[in-house]
Amino acid sequence: MTKRDPWVPLYISLALMVGVLIGVKTGQQFPFLLENGTVLRTADKSLLEVTRYINGRYVDEVSPAELTEKTIDMLLESLDPHSVFIPAADVKAVNEQLQDDFEGIGVEYLMNNDTIQIVNAIPGGPSEQLGITTGDRIVMVEDSIVAGVGINSETVVRKLRGPKGTRVKVGILRGRNLLSFEIVRDEIPNHSVDAGFMLDHKTGYIKINRFSENTYKEFMEKLELMVEKEGMRDLVIDVRGNPGGFLQKAVDILNQCFKEKDKLLLYTEGKNVKKQSYNTNGQAFYNIEKIAVLIDEASASASEIVAGALQDWDRATIVGRRTFGKGLVQEQYPLSDGSALRLTIARYYTPSGRCIQKPYKGNLNYRDDIENRRKNGELRNLNAVVDTTPVFTTANGKKVHSGGGITPDIFVPADPIYDLPFFLKLRENMAPFSISYVQKFRQKLNTGPEQYTNSALSPEIFKEFLSYCQRNGMRMDSAMLRQCETLAVILLKASLGKALFGGDIQYRVLAQHDPFIEAALKNK
Repeated sequence: MTKRDPWVPLYISLALMVGVLIGVKTGQQFPFLLENGTVLRTADKSLLEVTRYINGRYVDEVSPAELTEKTIDMLLESLDPHSVFIPAADVKAVNEQLQDDFEGIGVEYLMNNDTIQIVNAIPGGPSEQLGITTGDRIVMVEDSIVAGVGINSETVVRKLRGPKGTRVKVGILRGRNLLSFEIVRDEIPNHSVDAGFMLDHKTGYIKINRFSENTYKEFMEKLELMVEKEGMRDLVIDVRGNPGGFLQKAVDILNQCFKEKDKLLLYTEGKNVKKQSYNTNGQAFYNIEKIAVLIDEASASASEIVAGALQDWDRATIVGRRTFGKGLVQEQYPLSDGSALRLTIARYYTPSGRCIQKPYKGNLNYRDDIENRRKNGELRNLNAVVDTTPVFTTANGKKVHSGGGITPDIFVPADPIYDLPFFLKLRENMAPFSISYVQKFRQKLNTGPEQYTNSALSPEIFKEFLSYCQRNGMRMDSAMLRQCETLAVILLKASLGKALFGGDIQYRVLAQHDPFIEAALKNK
C-alpha cells in the first residue's frame, strides 16, 4: 500500500485558494485537481513550490494540518469578517448555538485574533445573569491563559463546558479592564422567546433572544395567548442583544405584522446567487394595530431584517440605539473531513434598497466596533457621530441611512452605571444570592407572581444582599453604592423573581423600569 503524503491536504487547500481568488477576479470556475490529487496548471506554481520546500527543507517539524487550517483562515480573512472555517471539532458546538440544549456557561462566541469573543450572552443563562455581554473577550479559564497565538477554540470550549452546577472561574477582558467571574454552569435553555406578557390593557410585549428553529412557534404561542385571552391590540417586539439566526424565522414573524400580500420584506443578491425576494404572504392571523421594535448595538442580522422591513414601510416605531450592521448572508457547507465552511454568498437589502452592512474592507477595528461606540460617545448621544452613509427613504418619505446598521426613530442612551466595576461586582453576586435566599425563605417571598411583580423589594433583603457581597470578599464603597443602588435594587428584585417564578417574572419586573419600553409606549 502506498503511504499517503500528509502534505496533500495543504496542496489541495493552496490549489483551492488560488482557484477561488482567480474565480473572484474573473467570475469563472476552474477545476482544481485531477482524481489522483495532481494540481492543474490554474494554480500558482510558486505557492506549491514554497510548500514543497517547507516540507523538504525547513529546519523544524511542521504540522500539515495546522498549516492547512492557517492557510484557509488567511484566505477567508481576505474576504469578509463573517466567512469562517469551522474545524471538525467545533462544528457540533457551533451548530448547538441555534439548535440543542446543552450545559455550560451560556455564551455564543467567535474565535477572533486567537481570542474567544462573545457574540451574545444567552438570555437566562449564567453568563448573562452576571453581566457578561457582547464584545467581552475570554482570556482566562481557571488559572490558564486562553488567548494568544496557538490557542484552539475546541480546548477553550472544553474548559467552559461542564455538568450543571459545577463552577468555573473566567477572566474577561472588557476594553482594557480585566474582570473576574465565577460562573455556575447550568443547562442553557433552548427557548428563543424569553417572555410574552401585557404591558398595559392593550399592549403586548414579546422578547426574542435569537431566531432559532422554534422561534416562530414560540412567538405565535405568546401572541395567541395575549390576543385571545387578554385583548392585545398593539405589540412591542424586543430584539435587543439578538445576534440573528435563521432568516426564514424572521420572515415568518414579519408576515404576522402585515395584512397585505406581496409587500416586499427584503431581498438577497450576490455575484453567484440570483436575486431572491421575500414578500408577505397575506396570512397574518391577528389584527395588530401599532408596533414598536426595541433594538441596540448587539441586535444583528435577522434582528436588523425585522427592524429594517418594519421601518421602511413605516409599520413600526424603532426604539433604542443603532444596530450592529450585519447585512451579509452566510451559507454553511460541510467538508469531507467533518469540518465546515461558512461562506458569505449574498447581501440582504431592506425594502427601500439599503444594505445595512457596515464597512469591513480595510477596517481593522471591525470586531471592536461596539467598544469604539462606547469610546466615541455614540451609545450615550445620538449626535456624537455624524452618519455619512447613503440616504434612502421609507414609504412615507422619511430619511433612513444604509451601511451601518438600523438607526432608531427614538434614541435611548446607554446607562453608564452598567459599565461601573463596582456595579458589575454587585450584579455578579445577585444570581447566587437569589438562589440561596429563595431556598431559605421561599414561603415568605412567594406572595404570588402578580403581587410580587407589583410590590417593592424589602430594604431588609437588599441589606442582606450587601452583607452577602461583603462575605464574598467585596468591599463596600458608600459613594458608589449611592450611585447605583436604585438600579441594583431593580435587578435584584428581578433576579429573586426569576428564582421564585421563572424568567417571565424577571422580564415583567424589568419592564416596569425600562426606558426603552417607556419610550415605546409613548411613541408607538
